[in-house]
Amino acid sequence: MTLPNFLIIGAAKAGTTSLYNYLEQHPDVFMSPDKEPRFFAFKGDTSGNYPYTELHQYEKLFNGVTTEKMAGEASTFYLYSKSAPDCIKEHVPDVKLVAVLRNPIDRAYSQFVYWQREGKEVETDFAKIVNEELDNMQAENSDSYIMRGMYGSQLQRYFDIFPKEQIRVYLFEDLCERPEEMLKDVFGFLNIDDTFKVNFSKNYNVSTMPQSGIKQVIYAFIMRQNRLKATLMKILPNNIYWKYIAPLARTLANALRSRKKLAVRPLDNVIRQQLIDVYRDDIQLTEKLINRDLQSWLR
Repeated sequence: MTLPNFLIIGAAKAGTTSLYNYLEQHPDVFMSPDKEPRFFAFKGDTSGNYPYTELHQYEKLFNGVTTEKMAGEASTFYLYSKSAPDCIKEHVPDVKLVAVLRNPIDRAYSQFVYWQREGKEVETDFAKIVNEELDNMQAENSDSYIMRGMYGSQLQRYFDIFPKEQIRVYLFEDLCERPEEMLKDVFGFLNIDDTFKVNFSKNYNVSTMPQSGIKQVIYAFIMRQNRLKATLMKILPNNIYWKYIAPLARTLANALRSRKKLAVRPLDNVIRQQLIDVYRDDIQLTEKLINRDLQSWLR
């Protein structure tokens, strides 16, 4: 039985797709063909929306491991899930955990733009969303833009049950400004060859989307997690789905996208200041947990 011995647990819109792809280049690393299986967050779920709810389904993702020293995946939902830390501890107690954190305000706005692109967000006014979340106390919802940036309380759940030696936390700026240095440190943390040179030339998760309505509908269906995809993942042999179906879906999605990178309007300063006040205490907790200066997030 092969299970991962390291996990990228988040955060969403903080460079985890790039980190997943960079790690995949290393000869000592095997990455799950599904970047975000979410098994440890949805084990036992009966909704039919998630393909990996039983251990035997999840194990199949790592059938391809041969001589690699490290096997991993990158389910960003693990950071937000209240049940994931205990489930991870139960199944892989010695696992190494990697997190990448981004300014929570920039992260929230980036996710808003991304979800619009993917067809998951129909509201066009980010300020309205923020005010509704605050007014309705929706910050306790793991799908909330605000809640997903409460890193301090999220990381605390991991530090409470895992030795700090098993947890390594980076900042989005590390990946953007010092990628070679960061990857060398990640490789060292994973006890693999840290002299390996990563190809950083490709950009991942560039914001583009279909321009016409019908293309947007088709694109959203392909990209979203849904019962059809979950069913196909369950009934088809793992190598068939990831060798043929998934690449075909990605090719179709890419064909539907515009070739132009989307222009993103800057976040309104009033909303930014409002969110700074919301996040202030949690940012200070995060600073203590990871021993990094995060005062730039409060400006």
